Parts: sequence; C-alpha cells; structure tokens
Amino acid sequence: MKQNAKLIKRNKYANFNFFIFKEYLCGLILEGIEVKAFREGRVKIENSYVKVLDGEVYLINAITDNAQSRNIKLLLKKSQIREIANHLKQKGNVVIPLSILLSHNLIKIEVGAGRGKKKYDKHKSIIDKENIKYARNFVGKMPF
Repeated sequence: MKQNAKLIKRNKYANFNFFIFKEYLCGLILEGIEVKAFREGRVKIENSYVKVLDGEVYLINAITDNAQSRNIKLLLKKSQIREIANHLKQKGNVVIPLSILLSHNLIKIEVGAGRGKKKYDKHKSIIDKENIKYARNFVGKMPF
C-alpha cells in the first residue's frame, strides 16, 4: 500500500483464507455511479476474484450498493498481466482483491496473488493470533 493513499475498503477475509505471495496495485475502469459507490466504500469485494480474459485482467463479481455485478477492467502493465496469467495457470492459485485505495484522487485496487489455505492452516492462524494476544496481555500486566 502506498504511503499517501487513503484506505477505502479492506478485504478482511483475504489473509485468513489465502496465503498471499505477491501484491499488485491496479487502476480501475469504472462507469457512472460506480465511481461514487467505490469512493464511499459501498462495494463488496469479499467474494470477488481476478481473471485474465483475452490478455486483459478483470475483477469478477464485485457488487456495488445497487446489487449490480459486472466485470471491471483492471489497468496493469503487460509484464504484470503476464505474471498474473502465469500464476493463474497453476492449479490452486488465485488472485483476489485485498483493498480499495484512494490515491491522488484516483481509485486504485490492490490485488494479491496467492493460494488457498487448508483447514489446518486456518486453525494454526487462529492459534497464532491467540498466542500473540495472550503475550501482549501478559506483558501489559507485568509490574516493572
């Protein structure tokens, strides 16, 4: 994420359900009322994913506030498109949206290339979070 970018929406399930290997910052081609919906964060990106169609990258299944879903074209460099296409060719790999940002008055989306977690990986993530939380509470209660 860029330093001067304002976070509009974050996909909080992305890091829990997927191992993210690489992140890309993309522009979006939006139409009409979608711009206002994206700026105000009235968009659902939790169940959306990225797909390469005819050499172009699209965000599939992003639902705006008026329950419309359409394929939104993402703006990337050709080398990045090739990287994403090669990543998606491998079995089990996905590219999902991580967050929506407002950078210099332009709407950007950060997508991550990764692989889905198994149930035991998710369980390990929960245990690690609980251990960190416990350690912070324990250190906070110690008299110095």
